[in-house]
Amino acid sequence: MSKSSNGNRSEIAAAVQKLTSAAIMLQNEKGRFASHHYLKAVYSVYWDWRAQSVARKYCRLIAAELMISERANQHLIRTLIEASAPALELRIKSRWTRALEFAFAERTTPAKLKRFLRAHGGIAGCAVKSAERAPKRNTFRDDWN
Repeated sequence: MSKSSNGNRSEIAAAVQKLTSAAIMLQNEKGRFASHHYLKAVYSVYWDWRAQSVARKYCRLIAAELMISERANQHLIRTLIEASAPALELRIKSRWTRALEFAFAERTTPAKLKRFLRAHGGIAGCAVKSAERAPKRNTFRDDWN
């Protein structure tokens, strides 16, 4: 194993630990905006890795290490959420992933994420806008009478 590979693994481990800590804090917090701290942590890691052009590589390493199944078109943000908070309901993971996808598509910095979420109807509002902007599947049916 090369030195850069060890450096990658330690950086990945530190990021996963940061996200796992944020997920644990999320379980202990109560309130309407309790999830925003966790989402900001996930988004910050994703933002930094995208800036370094290593997001895809690191998320694949995480998925392999933690035996997280990846779907063909699964977003890298979803892999980070799966790695740090596997016990969450699927619907919540999906909503949070879509909301962060929308924030990234709008080029929102991690420092402005909380304000962005509130300005666009919260997590659910951002998830809806993401789904409208880039649907995951074609829902048009021409066989309905």
